[in-house]
Amino acid sequence: ATSWFGKDHNTPAFQASAGGKTLFIWSRTNATEVWVSDGTVGGTRPVRKSGTTEGLRNANYFAVNGTRVGFFGSDASGTNRFWTLSNIDADAEPGPVLTSSSGAPVIFDGRWVFGGSEPGTNFPSLWITDGTATGTVGFGAATSSIPPYDVDVQGAVNLTVVGSRIFFGATYGSFGQEPFVTDC
Repeated sequence: ATSWFGKDHNTPAFQASAGGKTLFIWSRTNATEVWVSDGTVGGTRPVRKSGTTEGLRNANYFAVNGTRVGFFGSDASGTNRFWTLSNIDADAEPGPVLTSSSGAPVIFDGRWVFGGSEPGTNFPSLWITDGTATGTVGFGAATSSIPPYDVDVQGAVNLTVVGSRIFFGATYGSFGQEPFVTDC
């Protein structure tokens, strides 16, 4: 059977599914927002920034991690971030502020790994997060869970997980884009 569960907006772009529901991007008036639905009118709502009534906009690159979902998007003020939902029914928790993303995040060891540029930088760095502020670090950071690089990994792009390793491209000094691999 076919059911209509829309409200009065433009064509949705379905992005990710988890827990029997789907996340999608839906355009209204002057904004493109993130919505969640179980396929009914009553079960269709915008995803909100945690603790607010503020919707999330301009989302892309959704990645399902078990029952959790991560994606890039902005809040009403236009601040771009990597957002996570602890489950598909939850409100979104903000991650690091980013001026850009460099493609879809990958799932590695139960965490999201992605390339993203911080404000004031020109190239995306490699990031890893468990979906919490304290569990989010850049790959070059001095931390016991992620080995620090002794090279500049600016411009991290095209991430691919193979077994227990992550392959990616990154700028290395004057050599340009080079292949890298890490054994996190």
